[in-house]
Amino acid sequence: MKADGFGVGVYNKDTNSLDFENYIENGEVLPFSSEHLEGGDSFAIKCFKKQQIILVQDLDNIKKNVNYDEIHGLDPNALIYVPLVVENQSVGVVTVQSFDDTIYTNSDVTILQTLGSYIAIALVNADSYSIIENKNKLITDSIRYAERIQQAVLPSHKSLSENFEEDFILFSPKDIVSGDFYWFNQVGNKSFVAVGDCTGHGVPGAFMSMIGLASLNEIVNKERVYSPAKILTLLHTTIKTSLKQKETSNDDGMDIALCLIEKQNEGNVKITFSGAKRPLYYSEHGELKVLKGNRKSIGGSKQDPTPFDVGT
Repeated sequence: MKADGFGVGVYNKDTNSLDFENYIENGEVLPFSSEHLEGGDSFAIKCFKKQQIILVQDLDNIKKNVNYDEIHGLDPNALIYVPLVVENQSVGVVTVQSFDDTIYTNSDVTILQTLGSYIAIALVNADSYSIIENKNKLITDSIRYAERIQQAVLPSHKSLSENFEEDFILFSPKDIVSGDFYWFNQVGNKSFVAVGDCTGHGVPGAFMSMIGLASLNEIVNKERVYSPAKILTLLHTTIKTSLKQKETSNDDGMDIALCLIEKQNEGNVKITFSGAKRPLYYSEHGELKVLKGNRKSIGGSKQDPTPFDVGT
């Protein structure tokens, strides 16, 4: 169809206006323009408010008898306005205009209606995507902040390097924050090292990891329990109490490997290990060996109440 001018007016909820961006006339993009719905009486506003198609074939003749308000570029002689409607809600208008008169047919109107239906759906999808994107950004920003908190409570690499000749940390959260955690504590000549795997991942898992870290610090630093087996037994009780697992159906917990490393005379080192569904692998005379942990996790509503074992 003849299209000396073509544009889409998108409804702006914030300004209660139809915003025409990138309106094209004679192959050129005109400056941004906006039509406020309150007090406006243009073809675009009438089309939008009444959800009716406007077809004008001889605008010069109409101007002699009717006041009109048309703001897009030069004065056209023929035009079509089609409302953009989704589920009976107007989201904008689409228009095609010509400097010639008596140029448009009913077939042109049908074509513009079809195009308008696609534009309307695209606008709604774009708006929905924008809302989702903004909400996702807010959620992601919050999780990023939670990541900073989790990183702050995890042991620093420096604290490990100061106590071991060779060390490394491999920590790669799946969803920004992690349900896995590592723990280090130093009491005199006793070094405690643990690696935990909590139920869940992402934010739920991270909450569990924070509970695990706080509980381990409480047991060792305040209650002064140094036996790995007793630490895990107390951790098991603490998790069950903290999550009220005797009263609720909560079954969260963690698997964990815990080592106590003590320097002995003549440069020897004693390692005491206890594990909840996690083993300890070690090398002896070039041979890889394993100390298996107990076949039960920390926490959980149906866990075996017997104490954890210890291996050295």
